[in-house]
Amino acid sequence: MGGGNMNSVVRVGDSVRRRLGTWSPGIHALLRHLRESGFIAAPKVVGIDPEGREIMRYIEGEICSDADPRLLWTDGALVAAGRMLRSFHDAQRGFDVPMNTQWNSIGRELQGIPEVICHNDFAPYNCICPGGEIVAMIDFDLAAPGSRVWDLAWSAINWIPLFDPQDNPRQGCDPPESLRRLRLLADAYGLADLGALSRAIRRRIEHLLVVSDERRVAGDPWAVRTESHIPFWRRVRDFIEANAESWH
Repeated sequence: MGGGNMNSVVRVGDSVRRRLGTWSPGIHALLRHLRESGFIAAPKVVGIDPEGREIMRYIEGEICSDADPRLLWTDGALVAAGRMLRSFHDAQRGFDVPMNTQWNSIGRELQGIPEVICHNDFAPYNCICPGGEIVAMIDFDLAAPGSRVWDLAWSAINWIPLFDPQDNPRQGCDPPESLRRLRLLADAYGLADLGALSRAIRRRIEHLLVVSDERRVAGDPWAVRTESHIPFWRRVRDFIEANAESWH
């Protein structure tokens, strides 16, 4: 299996092995709680292997970002993504965060009241879509406490998606179509305040660029590996800034 930008990933039989991080104990506790709550659209924790890697049950199916664009960018897929994120948040009721949990700070919301453990990277590249149907969310390395709208904001950027027209993979990438799909996602999640979502989207993309710059200067391997992505995300930021005021 190809590794992501945050971690190295290998498949061994019906399992996936990944390097542990300081955040892993908290994430494992969260994933176990989700299973106990009936939310099965997340990886199942199996344990730790002799090499000190976490073991997750392998989920069959292709990554959504590799799916047929005619299936990925439909209204149905967008609604399914919004509903899955809401179910993920709701299934956390009663979750007790283990003491001394050290969450990854890359995607973590700096302001706002922590309402849930945000996935912080719920996008097509972190979902499994056999046959074009979203069945699971994966890669919880960036999970951290935050507000619901903060988590939804990153999903909006990537599932609508709110990209510059030259980069947008779907048809009808003009601002009115973005607003229509933004409303569709918010309704699927159950968020009535579109203005709050629009503000969170602006904060979320700016946060990504600031953190990327800070970590790149510090020599963080994640920031160095993703440096080539920065021009793309700056165009996303500019598109959002040019249109966010109309997303209400």
